[in-house]
Amino acid sequence: MFCYLLAKQTGEFKLGFRMTWFEVGLLKNYSIEKYIDVLDKFKFNGVILEIWPWSQKSLDLRDAVNAYAAGKKFLKMVIVGGNGYLDMGVVNMFKDYDYVMVIDDAGDLDREDLILLKNMGLKTAMLHGYYPSQMRGLFNEGLVDYSMFMNYPIYEGDSEADSLQKLKQYRREVIEVKSWITKGMTYIPTVQFFGKAHMNWRFPTVKELEYIIDSCKLASVDGLKFMMPWTGQSDRGEYFEGWLDHPETWPIILK
Repeated sequence: MFCYLLAKQTGEFKLGFRMTWFEVGLLKNYSIEKYIDVLDKFKFNGVILEIWPWSQKSLDLRDAVNAYAAGKKFLKMVIVGGNGYLDMGVVNMFKDYDYVMVIDDAGDLDREDLILLKNMGLKTAMLHGYYPSQMRGLFNEGLVDYSMFMNYPIYEGDSEADSLQKLKQYRREVIEVKSWITKGMTYIPTVQFFGKAHMNWRFPTVKELEYIIDSCKLASVDGLKFMMPWTGQSDRGEYFEGWLDHPETWPIILK
């Protein structure tokens, strides 16, 4: 009965933004052309660029995304810092190309950097966890244009009961964060379409991913970021298991 009611509530839901994540540190395994093909094949209208470690490939990827996005309604973002660090070199290399400046894993430490970016006339986004007092304060000050809530609930070694409890917690949090969003902001949570990385996450099952997506629908999000397509050891140091190796999940992304 619950599943039926949920389907009735969310069946007409349409995402405004469908985004993914491009990691320059995995270009050694793939080509820029393959990266861009993913945008087209899966009908994404936005992407976040993780351009560390910095190299000429970072600029090549920027330019390829710019060329793909030209003439389209396409949301471009780039990670420029986090946890009290802001890379002004990256800001300056992207600020004239209509990119949103993203602070990763952010909190109060990033307040001054957000003020600086806003004073430059730039749009800002925060990839952030469940930090009620910190996020409410920054949102209420008008320092953040895009909230990209992160909670990755599925871990290797968890029992089915543990995973279910974490999924329920995810649902509570993604809905509550929506209540923090202020006028003019856009809410685009990140969803766990990956495994491994630094916390040994397990790649979710289709049923688990459907639960996560339905939770976001209940929160009336403005979009979703599907992290991440690529599998391999990034030059940043993390190993990812990406959704391109899980074709059973592709219909969820393409809905």
